Amino acid sequence: MEHKQLRCFVMVAETLHFGRAVRQMDMVPASFGRQIRLLEEHLGCRLLERTTRHATLTPAGAEFRSGAREIVDRTNALATAFREGRNTPTPILRVGAIDSAALGLTPQLLPRFREAHPEFDVELMEQKTIRLPLRFLCGRLDLTVVRAPETADLALAFRYLFHETAVVAMPAGHRLAQRTWSTPTEVVHPLG
Repeated sequence: MEHKQLRCFVMVAETLHFGRAVRQMDMVPASFGRQIRLLEEHLGCRLLERTTRHATLTPAGAEFRSGAREIVDRTNALATAFREGRNTPTPILRVGAIDSAALGLTPQLLPRFREAHPEFDVELMEQKTIRLPLRFLCGRLDLTVVRAPETADLALAFRYLFHETAVVAMPAGHRLAQRTWSTPTEVVHPLG
């Protein structure tokens, strides 16, 4: 069970609305839902009943809410007291990442950064590629990990970390399966 999962649960338990909770947590809906699902899987029970318009607490969710709220409040208070009690504020590196990078790439890179720069705290924000550069340009992020845009904003500098390769899966007996490569047109219009 992770602190982020508890924070997401507490937010939706208080608002009883996934959309509002997602906006208040400034997360991507899929990532927010994944945090709730992981928490429920860890606990072995459903905490929320969801519809497209609202969420309601299950009996287990109602029972879990007050303890989760207490943990979130205590960790927030501890972090605040710790930061205020230090002579110099801890520098924070604010990193934005698309969901695939937040799950796959940043867990590989952040431990290396923390090892090299233990004086920094790292805040990770998961968002869509279209929103992250704007948050960077307005000063809310220090760097972002995004997919390369078709047209780059001249105010930004992009550094490629790696290139992804797209693949197509098909039945072994398919006529294109015997080839070593296919064009996008062949895949989109396989009968042509």
